[in-house]
Amino acid sequence: MVVRNMCRQFQLPVEVLAHETVRADDGLALSSRNRYLTEGERAEAPALYAELQHIGQRLAQGGLRGPAPPARPEAP
Repeated sequence: MVVRNMCRQFQLPVEVLAHETVRADDGLALSSRNRYLTEGERAEAPALYAELQHIGQRLAQGGLRGPAPPARPEAP
């Protein structure tokens, strides 16, 4: 959406095609930037994705008000 709006504002003669993000089995996006992650960063990345998914679910169910649920164990 942001890229489409930018292309429209700058009157760029391009068509923006949106596609689903391709992900590894553990949820990490298979992007060129993620190739630069260290081994430790790569190990932590799936937990970040899982937490963002959890927050999105909570928002969809009415928001983040009230006490936070107990911390979940870290991903293996």
